[in-house]
Amino acid sequence: MRVLLLLGLLFPCTTWAQKNVRVDHTPWNTVVSIYVGADGLVDYKGIAADPIFQRYLQVLQRFAPEATWPEVERKAWWINASNAMVVQLVARQLPIDSVGAITLAEQKKVLVVQGTSFTVDELMDHVVGLFGDPRVICALHRASRDSPVLATAAYTADHLDEQLEAAARRFVNHPRRNVIGSEEGRISWLFSHYAAMFPGSDGLRSFLLKYSAIPPAANVRLRTMPRDPGLNAR
Repeated sequence: MRVLLLLGLLFPCTTWAQKNVRVDHTPWNTVVSIYVGADGLVDYKGIAADPIFQRYLQVLQRFAPEATWPEVERKAWWINASNAMVVQLVARQLPIDSVGAITLAEQKKVLVVQGTSFTVDELMDHVVGLFGDPRVICALHRASRDSPVLATAAYTADHLDEQLEAAARRFVNHPRRNVIGSEEGRISWLFSHYAAMFPGSDGLRSFLLKYSAIPPAANVRLRTMPRDPGLNAR
């Protein structure tokens, strides 16, 4: 009966066909809507203590996506799962000042997907590399003050494109992550780290032009902001 209940959480549709799979991320949506503030700060203790979050982690570990799933379902699963598991990692290690204070061995002990263990950086690189979509960079939360903020709603297949568009705008225009204006351009270290996602001499600039409320001037040199690894907890 327990297995059937878990399956029901993940696959609310009546069909089991892989092409019609629909992953229910409602538990994660409930959790982040409660424990992530409007300022982007996260109540990691509160999330970890919530039984809804614990049930969601169980579902994620039991039912990881298959290659036959629609890409939007796989992408939503990986973004939500990565964010949820990073939250779990941090909550287990509190009190800490940064994710960097957690040993790599401990990170790999917690961040396990389909038998593969990851550090935080390895998990983020893996998810970004899976889909070749630079907007995913802006949706993955690393629990640091310089990372994209944790969205207050779960990513879902039905709304994924608009959610990723919003994530890109939110990250590019966040004053503590990027400072872009007509006279200067200071950008997150993540854009340098994932430079391959922005091919060509104008790849990154084109991305910023699309999402920045104040586009950088054509001749402005984009400088990388120093990292701020401090924990974004409240």
